[in-house]
Amino acid sequence: RRVHGQLVETSQREIKKEFCWIITTIIERKNQFIDFLIEQKIIIKGLFNFISNAENDVQIEVLVTFLAILKSENSSHISYLINEGCVPLICRLLNDTDPRVINDSLDCIDHILMLGSVTQVHNNENQNHFHLLFESVGGIESLEKLQTHANSEVSQKSQQIFEKYFGNQQLLVIDETIAPTVNSSGQFQFGTGFL
Repeated sequence: RRVHGQLVETSQREIKKEFCWIITTIIERKNQFIDFLIEQKIIIKGLFNFISNAENDVQIEVLVTFLAILKSENSSHISYLINEGCVPLICRLLNDTDPRVINDSLDCIDHILMLGSVTQVHNNENQNHFHLLFESVGGIESLEKLQTHANSEVSQKSQQIFEKYFGNQQLLVIDETIAPTVNSSGQFQFGTGFL
């Protein structure tokens, strides 16, 4: 725990980047590691500190780590990140000037909103709760502005996300290829249509 504390409190940029890279690499190879990260709250809190206060290249590494957790498609892991406050932080980064930061932020938002849509359908709810959270922190306005961004990848991705989740305010109809199943450990498993 002491080593974790020293790593997440470091002011050295390269150490922050390597720390995030190592965590992401382990997550991508061994998904069960996410449970360990959640138990070691100091690590996740360190990642939130990095994304809030670090340089762009460190923020990108944190976004890649978040994306690895989001791609786990485990609703409890994703809910943990959301409950810890990742949505407002990621939405704030949608206003960054670096297209790499914006693109990685858009990827994270896409996964979060997809889980919200899946949960909405799975629980037969009238609203996508993550949609509401995203809207409450100015995410929709940021998506609208990004549709005219000078970087074509940013503008296209923001248009796709906006159309997918906000183009029609009615209940999102999930494509058969991405309709989830829930396995015995509570993980959503998606078909081939999920990014």
